[in-house]
Amino acid sequence: MNTILLEQFQNQSTDVKNQIDQFRKIPVQLSKINKSGRVFLYEGQQVRTSALNDLLNFFSVKNDLLREIHDDEKQWLPLQRCLSNIKNDRIITGITKQEGDNKVITKFLKEEIKEESPLNMNHGLNLLQGYIEIASENVKLHNFRFNEENLAMESSFRDLSNQIDIFGDSKDMWDSGFSFVYGLNKTTVSPFLLRLICSNGMMATHQVSQRYFSNKGLRQKSFNRLINKTLSNDLRVTAIQSCERMKHNNASLREFFNARDTCLSISKELADVYFNDEQIQEAYKPYKLRYKNSRWLSSANSNINSYEFFNRLTHCVSHQKGLPQWAGMQLNHQASEIFFKGPDLSFQAPNPFLN
Repeated sequence: MNTILLEQFQNQSTDVKNQIDQFRKIPVQLSKINKSGRVFLYEGQQVRTSALNDLLNFFSVKNDLLREIHDDEKQWLPLQRCLSNIKNDRIITGITKQEGDNKVITKFLKEEIKEESPLNMNHGLNLLQGYIEIASENVKLHNFRFNEENLAMESSFRDLSNQIDIFGDSKDMWDSGFSFVYGLNKTTVSPFLLRLICSNGMMATHQVSQRYFSNKGLRQKSFNRLINKTLSNDLRVTAIQSCERMKHNNASLREFFNARDTCLSISKELADVYFNDEQIQEAYKPYKLRYKNSRWLSSANSNINSYEFFNRLTHCVSHQKGLPQWAGMQLNHQASEIFFKGPDLSFQAPNPFLN
């Protein structure tokens, strides 16, 4: 038994359980959701913006329409009654979170429930503990947390027995492992490659390898067998080939501007630190980049080595404090894309960097 891993998991699972215990499922009757200005309430419980988006999707109401409603009594109430009637005033599920003495609704689900119940994720915790009890000494817990936004329990495990020396110089070492995400209804298992270089910290999940399972049908033996099969898959060849490909090619303008645009939506300063485009704009000035479509941009050379570009993406995600989760996910996805599928190799657009 891997006693260190088990002890680490048990210590962290206490915090995860405490987070989960703050949430409950409650039955919500559509017609009883009230609106007061920009605030939505259900039996005195405020509906958060994240849950409001769920509600509007359920009612098939767009945010643009909601902004046009200025009189709750004359505009919202008739619309709500009409929509509730169309939906047969059904009962849906609200997810509440205890915040001090108050409860807020953080999410709505379409499923109907009859009575209040806790947000139970004990099956996922038991599956993890069952696997850990038979895990080898080489398996280490890399991450374990409860994602309140997705209502999912997320964990990552590294396999130290399968270390990969990418360029054979012991300067760029990678581990393989797997991620286990236990949500309300489904489980996701994904192999990943973890970068060990101290100045980075990249973890890229191969999207194609993700596998989804129903929580109800997932048994301990099947789960252990699935994880062991995932860890036994040799990702060494994939990692080395991908890094060699990036090392000998440049990123395209499409790849570069996708990353820059993600950072620009947070701040221009962040975009300029990691993806400064002054040289690119100057070189491509005769070609009027603002009018070029994605297909053209994907065939244009950024003059930035893909491996260096990949490093910028992953460094930004792992080192920028306060980076929004959505931005980190987008940048990680772009890093994963260029690692497993890219870079865009066919440069057909004029290359101003040739001279």
